[in-house]
Amino acid sequence: MIGTVVSSAIFLALVVHSESASLPVVAAAVDKCEYQNKTYMVGEKTDSACMPCECTQSGRMACMVIDCFFPSFCVDPVRKPGQCCSSCPNGRNCKYGDHIIKEGEVYKPDANTECKCNKQLFGPDALKAVCTKSA
Repeated sequence: MIGTVVSSAIFLALVVHSESASLPVVAAAVDKCEYQNKTYMVGEKTDSACMPCECTQSGRMACMVIDCFFPSFCVDPVRKPGQCCSSCPNGRNCKYGDHIIKEGEVYKPDANTECKCNKQLFGPDALKAVCTKSA
């Protein structure tokens, strides 16, 4: 398996895979690829959301590896069918006990306590509510 980085940005890398040959390979026009015990015609694509591949004319699969580099900034992320990375359909939020607080809102668990989302995006306190008690 060979890998060549296409983008150092968030999430793409190109992986060229050939199950039947050692590198270097002399490129020859072919009409199919063998990949994970399946045969693909040139131009045909796999259905993997996290590593989509396409059969190339060299007889090798060209694949993009999707890396969910950034975490979801919510306590209730959802991974939709056909997507590799999760998202936050309810927006950024945090949690106090079992109660979910939307960013910018104030939650009052009792008459003397106000809780809101921490502004910190990373670290052990990310996605935790910050609460203050009044006298």
